[in-house]
Amino acid sequence: MKLVQSTWFNNYDHVKGNWPEERFALFSMALSYHLLKKQHLPTRLNTNGIGFDIIVNMLGLEYDEVDICLEKNRFDPQTSQLFDKYWSLHKLYAYSLQEEPFIHFDNDVYFYKKLDDSWKSAELVAQNKEFGLSYYTICLEEIQHHFTRIPRYLDIDPQSVMAVNAGVAGGTRFDFFKQLYREVILFLTDNQSHLESLTDGFGNIFIEQCFMKKYADSLGIPFKYILPNTVGPSKEYRANKFHLLPDKVDYIHVMNYKSNATTCESIAKMLYHTNRSLYQHCVQVAGSLQGRHQPVHKPKSSDPLSNDVSAKLRYFFRRTNRICELLSDTPLPFSSIELLSEAIYLIGKSMPGNYFEVLLDVFVFELDRYRFFMALNADLVANIYRNFNTYCDASFENDWKEYTISMTDTVKLLESRWNWVEGNEFTEIPPNYYLNNTKLPPGHFATLIYYYPEQNIPKEHPLKICDRLIIQLSKNDILITELTDLVHQSWEERDKIVFSENYIEERIRFLVFQGVFAITKQIN
Repeated sequence: MKLVQSTWFNNYDHVKGNWPEERFALFSMALSYHLLKKQHLPTRLNTNGIGFDIIVNMLGLEYDEVDICLEKNRFDPQTSQLFDKYWSLHKLYAYSLQEEPFIHFDNDVYFYKKLDDSWKSAELVAQNKEFGLSYYTICLEEIQHHFTRIPRYLDIDPQSVMAVNAGVAGGTRFDFFKQLYREVILFLTDNQSHLESLTDGFGNIFIEQCFMKKYADSLGIPFKYILPNTVGPSKEYRANKFHLLPDKVDYIHVMNYKSNATTCESIAKMLYHTNRSLYQHCVQVAGSLQGRHQPVHKPKSSDPLSNDVSAKLRYFFRRTNRICELLSDTPLPFSSIELLSEAIYLIGKSMPGNYFEVLLDVFVFELDRYRFFMALNADLVANIYRNFNTYCDASFENDWKEYTISMTDTVKLLESRWNWVEGNEFTEIPPNYYLNNTKLPPGHFATLIYYYPEQNIPKEHPLKICDRLIIQLSKNDILITELTDLVHQSWEERDKIVFSENYIEERIRFLVFQGVFAITKQIN
């Protein structure tokens, strides 16, 4: 059994793909590769010339076998234009070249479990089964409506269509993937004049994952799945559950979470913990790649690193500014924090009703956030990584519950009368929902501010009741098991609804992972 990955780049300027920066693309490749090597099975990389230069020459990832099979001149000239339109054809082509049993892993898959023998011996293997996802149903509806030559196995009700997630794909029937590639190419060439009728992006996912499942079904070849659950429209993937590694979660596929700031930060820190020298090498290579097309860094107005005082203040007090614009015609000065503070009080006092309270609340919220960010220093950043490594060591040894816990100074807890959090991965509210606060009554809201050193940004997390209770009941050097019991008992006394012990432990793990708490091994 061979473990295979496929990575290619059209040029050096687009290495980051859907990641926010080159470094995160490299972090992901390196972490995925490093974990595969721990399986102690032969590894193979399918790539092109630029991919070979970046992955092998620059990053130094040592695959047992490297094939530059994804260079354009390796494709059939009569169908090569299809590869420009469908990136998934590169993967299907790479699958078709395998001459022995294999399992292919995407480079945003992090495989912490040991490969089961049943997966190694399966005719076909995939990550999991999927159903009812819009990109399958819509794409099949468009195919049935516009295409002229459709295989019988696609003549089905689009609402009932099944697929596989090919984050992991392969099997002992490597001959199947040769047939699959030919079948997909024939399907696309027979309907080439209708390809533009497919919704952008959906075709890629359909031909790789839905086509694979339906064609295998038509041949009577079963799949063995890495994840047992069938995933439907509710999106039950654990793409951002890094804090539960490795006992509660042992497999993560990032998929469309690549632009998620928390996901990016988690991947970087996991690589830092797993292989610090490889992490540092990724940073160096990313810097050299960025230097090819970004020789000078010009801070944007929204860049917290900007040396322009006005730009920095506009970034940190953007919500204050928006609320002031709604309630007053007087513009705020951003030349200094002192003048801005003075203006808030002068403008606010002339406002009717509780508008001044709203304006003052958002200003204090953003002022505390600003002071937290400006007080960060190298020692605090070092503590973030040190605490993270301690937690990872404990969680991978599976004795983290026997540690004591204490609040750190690497996060900031803000309390406000209105909810000022912008929409992000921690909340389901729209990005600018806070603008409605001028019409809402006051309440009590608690928000954690994290610092993400890999991206040099603050991140806001509105706290739900369990997280607030954990922080409220925690005290320095309390055992995690004791804190879990306190939260459980406290909530039981307040309400009939009781948080389960597993849920409380999961929330504690998340808060430790995010740097809210540091843990220390108890010395008997």
